[in-house]
Amino acid sequence: MKQAKILTKAEYKRVMHVIDAHRYALRNRTMFALSFYAGLRACEIAGLKVGDVYGEDGTVRNTLYLESEQTKGSEQQQVIVSKQLQKQLALYAKHYSTHTKHHYCLVERAAGLAHKQ
Repeated sequence: MKQAKILTKAEYKRVMHVIDAHRYALRNRTMFALSFYAGLRACEIAGLKVGDVYGEDGTVRNTLYLESEQTKGSEQQQVIVSKQLQKQLALYAKHYSTHTKHHYCLVERAAGLAHKQ
């Protein structure tokens, strides 16, 4: 199996600059962090629900539990949340109030997350 290319620090910084130059930068940084630090695929990130990422008290979970319908191989997976990813997810939660664990996590202006004023 072919090994995925790992970004250098310079490439990582360049990606962050591009993300920051566009709309929904915080959401997009969080999506990128889920891919970069946890190795999640786009369809896995899109399928994350608030309850998959945050506990009842709004804190970031230490482990993400993905159901079989959320993964490529149709098998349940556990993903350990690194300190860098935990920091980004906490920052995201600070700007968006989590209403219900059943709504999708990384959406703008949706029922699951409302921007805090």
